Amino acid sequence: MTELDPTKKYRFDLELSSVSDDPTKAEDVLTRAADGIELANCANTFYRMVMGQQLLVIQKDHIWERMRAYVPYNTWDEFLTIGFPEITGLSRETAYGAMQLAKSDTLSALEESQLRRFGNLANAIRLVRLERQGVKVTKDLIEKAQRLPVQEFRRLSGAGEQGSVEVTVASKPVATDLEHIIKLFKEADPEAIAAFRKLMDSVAAMAGGNPTDILTALMASVEHEIQSSVEQQPMVYGDAEETR
Repeated sequence: MTELDPTKKYRFDLELSSVSDDPTKAEDVLTRAADGIELANCANTFYRMVMGQQLLVIQKDHIWERMRAYVPYNTWDEFLTIGFPEITGLSRETAYGAMQLAKSDTLSALEESQLRRFGNLANAIRLVRLERQGVKVTKDLIEKAQRLPVQEFRRLSGAGEQGSVEVTVASKPVATDLEHIIKLFKEADPEAIAAFRKLMDSVAAMAGGNPTDILTALMASVEHEIQSSVEQQPMVYGDAEETR
């Protein structure tokens, strides 16, 4: 999927009744449907960034405390679990994913027009993953993420391309981290592993089966649960105990 062509006039006004057995009309329906898909794909990353940035502001300024007059939300987690789905009709995993995009230094530095050039969300998510792994995200890599198909960009960014991807994280530390993860699973209670599998299935369903989206949503969920547990722990100052 390439970026939107500013010289092209997109036509996407369609109804199911537009489907036709006339060759000329059938071609027109296909063209309009393709235009609609292209516009939707290019809007996906931008609107998730807007959503993520708004959520970060709501969280930082505790706006969630004033977003439901009749019964105020007690916690940020309650807002994400109940309020966000009520307002948007979307899952809290979607909220986590949007916030991860908004936290990215790479994406946050892009202008609106640049964000609208991503032909698919998966490549934007992969850029965020690369950034978090210590990869130097260059202008050239961003441009490739905007215009290349998902699989092609994944191969490029995974294998590396001279002048495009500069990996600053050695493979040995990554292998060590993997050993730690495997050790945790070996020592984990069977019920904990079963709960993790249930979480994986839930996230996979919400992410539409895309491996990149699944991993991002999963990591966001885990990070959120850890942060929530930390925030709920009492903070001790000398002999005084204060609960947030």
